[in-house]
Amino acid sequence: MPKITKNLAQYVGEAIAKDYLITIAITSYTQAKYQTANLPFGLGKTTLAMQLAYLLNGGSVNDNYSDRRVWEKVHNIMCYDPLAVAKLLEPGSERKRCIIWDDPQATAPSSSSVPIAIRKLANFISTERPECACIFLTTPNLNFIAAPLRKLVNFEIIISERGFYEVHKISYYKDFKRPLQDQMHFDYVDEVSHDAPFPALPTIEQAWYNHWRTERKQQLYPAMAKELENYTKLGNFVKEDGELVSEQLEGKWIKTGRDTVFKLNDPQLAEQLHNKHMTLTQIQ
Repeated sequence: MPKITKNLAQYVGEAIAKDYLITIAITSYTQAKYQTANLPFGLGKTTLAMQLAYLLNGGSVNDNYSDRRVWEKVHNIMCYDPLAVAKLLEPGSERKRCIIWDDPQATAPSSSSVPIAIRKLANFISTERPECACIFLTTPNLNFIAAPLRKLVNFEIIISERGFYEVHKISYYKDFKRPLQDQMHFDYVDEVSHDAPFPALPTIEQAWYNHWRTERKQQLYPAMAKELENYTKLGNFVKEDGELVSEQLEGKWIKTGRDTVFKLNDPQLAEQLHNKHMTLTQIQ
């Protein structure tokens, strides 16, 4: 295995200077070199991503992360859903040194069936170079996000505890016995000095982020709440053997040719129950 001789800053600098793209996941839920707090939330993943973006957009640690003009640039490259990411990567748009996709597990979660739109976005990202040099993904664990996105990650920054992190490079090597199945290897790169932990966000930036994240989550909440409502309705009359039994279905009987059908008042629920076997025990 080749020895890693460059640090993360050098890799990012080369991506910017040589016009290519790297993808960096910032996680907190997996132990590597150091014992972690093993917590998915609250260890500063987004704090670190925003600070790195601040530095990449012209800020400096010497100004204590206080330049408002630089923070405005960071605000403009923050994303919370795949569409926002795609808009920042529009072909021909101004090149960004980095973008941040916060909590991708909320809109592109790991599942056995990955939506075609997410697959297309991942494939599109794999072709990107001119529009972006670096993409940061903040997620508790790489296993939380869709597989096509996981495969794009070149580096993982693991936050062991607030203020401290280590960096690893994800490398792939040819398995000559199985040429179609490359072997993945985790190579240690560097870590933050324990004498200089990364700080908290400035108070005004923390307030901005809290408000921004709440707004983005509110955009997702109605659809989730509706799905949960339908799931709860369905769960109220599902038996363990899969047979559907209910005393609460609302609708009316309708004569259609030779058949008489029961039309539910809730069309979404009706779609979920399509072709399911049901036993109606009480109809009002």
